[in-house]
Amino acid sequence: MGGGTSVRSQFRRAGVPGVQEALGRARGERFSLAELTEFTWQRGYIRDKARPGEVTLRDVLLREWEIVRTAKEGVAACHPLVTNPRPAAPSLDE
Repeated sequence: MGGGTSVRSQFRRAGVPGVQEALGRARGERFSLAELTEFTWQRGYIRDKARPGEVTLRDVLLREWEIVRTAKEGVAACHPLVTNPRPAAPSLDE
């Protein structure tokens, strides 16, 4: 990934839109955290006990894993275009 974009930033989630939308509609309504948690389980959201405030979907995780796996398999898969690159102006490296 070029342009200084880190891999980590590619995987940041802003949250699952369905949950955010549901919370927006439920604003002002009375419901417990247990009810919200049960709702997310029914909808197939996945959560991690270590990060209880975050949820995702199986399809999202599968896509992310595909990206990571492809990147790992592709590292050094091709020979470099220039086997022994040298700077155009070595004096600039001093």
